[in-house]
Amino acid sequence: MGTNEGSERETGGASSSVWKGLCAGALSGVASRFVVYPFDTLKSQLQLQGGLPHGATDAGNLRYSGLGDAVRKVAGTEGLRGFYRGFSTVLLGVVPANMAYFGGYELGKALVPSDSGILGTMAVGAVAQVTAGVVFNPIDIVKERMQVQVMMSSVYRYNGALDAVKALLAREGPAGLLKGYWVTNSVWIPWNVLYISGYEASKQRVADGLYGGCPVEDLPAWAVSGCAAGSAAVAAIITAPADVIKVRLQVMAAAPGG
Repeated sequence: MGTNEGSERETGGASSSVWKGLCAGALSGVASRFVVYPFDTLKSQLQLQGGLPHGATDAGNLRYSGLGDAVRKVAGTEGLRGFYRGFSTVLLGVVPANMAYFGGYELGKALVPSDSGILGTMAVGAVAQVTAGVVFNPIDIVKERMQVQVMMSSVYRYNGALDAVKALLAREGPAGLLKGYWVTNSVWIPWNVLYISGYEASKQRVADGLYGGCPVEDLPAWAVSGCAAGSAAVAAIITAPADVIKVRLQVMAAAPGG
């Protein structure tokens, strides 16, 4: 009887830990996206405008000459709201997206031998991305179309995330939600590989070069954060061309001739 009770407590504890992890991931995901979302909006608009014929935007004054010009024009025409257009999609999708990634990550760990080292870690990340992409992709499409609708209001005119989903399904059917799925994977799988390899290598270099070969685990927080930020930046630069293709494919698909 005691053994059964102990097993039940262990199972309950594991379940509680999983839910705590999911909730923590969801909250941290919303918080981090809230901070970077204005830059994501500007990125989407800048990436899109290069694919439109000159003067083809529905708001000609929103053709930007650069990042600073984009900030001024979005702030001047829409205010703070313009930077957060489509953020409701993130709020609606953050829990299923985190659950999908968590499930994909666990699937990857089950498929990849635990002693595979950094290559195994990359493989697990790839499995997680391919699995979670089924959820991430629809969120990305709706988010991006809402972010750029001020530039393409003759094609996209939404009252919110749910209205955008209904309009997408009516125009393109369920397949429209997975538009650019493999292009999305071609961005994020290489990004993860580049980030993980760069992060691990840079931590080792810092440990060897600045701290006399100390264990990587003993590096100060600022050094670890610097390695993470630098690796993320390099990965983003290298995968930027594929990201531009992804945004244009997902956003311009419903436009005339798109």
